[in-house]
Amino acid sequence: MRGQAWALRSLTQAAYIAPDDHPLKGYFNKIVDNNLDWYNTTFVAGNTNQLGFIDNSGFAAVAYTGPGGPKTGMSPWQDDFFTSSIGQAHELGFTKSKTLLDWKARFPVGRLTAPGYCWVDGAVYALSVRATEASPYFTSFAQAWQATFRAPDNSDLVNSTGQRYVDQPCASQLQANWRTQLEIDKRSGRTPWLAGEMTGYASSAEGFPANMQPAVAMAASTGIPNARAAWDVFAKRTIKPDYGQRPQFAIVPR
Repeated sequence: MRGQAWALRSLTQAAYIAPDDHPLKGYFNKIVDNNLDWYNTTFVAGNTNQLGFIDNSGFAAVAYTGPGGPKTGMSPWQDDFFTSSIGQAHELGFTKSKTLLDWKARFPVGRLTAPGYCWVDGAVYALSVRATEASPYFTSFAQAWQATFRAPDNSDLVNSTGQRYVDQPCASQLQANWRTQLEIDKRSGRTPWLAGEMTGYASSAEGFPANMQPAVAMAASTGIPNARAAWDVFAKRTIKPDYGQRPQFAIVPR
């Protein structure tokens, strides 16, 4: 998925930066145009899933093994790279990208604002998007969250207290305590979790929440429902990276 993101980013940058009288200007513009036509036709017009992620309609993006078995999960952080690349294409003036950006923005926005999905897990490494390899994609973020946070054998995810993770109030101290207890159970040696601390190396400038930031920033400018609210949730999270030395993901809405 990230390969598609970086390829599209490079193509749009090349088309944008080439001088108007350069012989390759028209070529790069055409290649960008062809790509946007394909993505819009395949995913937006095709309405391949309700959540707004790039799925197997193009390439094998749903390739991760989740609690439901092989090829039930995908990588939100890689998909976020694609959303940010589409957002940059729109900012560079490629108007066909707006339809695709609006569709793609559903995914980061939903992981921060959708009912039944705890935003603390918005940047989870792998997200289950279907129950089994043969099942259709989930139609709600709540389904995806519930399916993801289960034990590897697809049983309830519990710690040594016997309490289920999905029963803990989102972003609460109770949720943080549950996670801390699980770390103790695993003898990981990790410091205690804080209430509202996102999963995925929240303090790292290269962690999964950092990867998510450009996608949320680009989504915030789309005007789709809850887009600005999603940025507000993300901006108020407890633990944030220090981008002083590694600012590559320090992107905010315009």
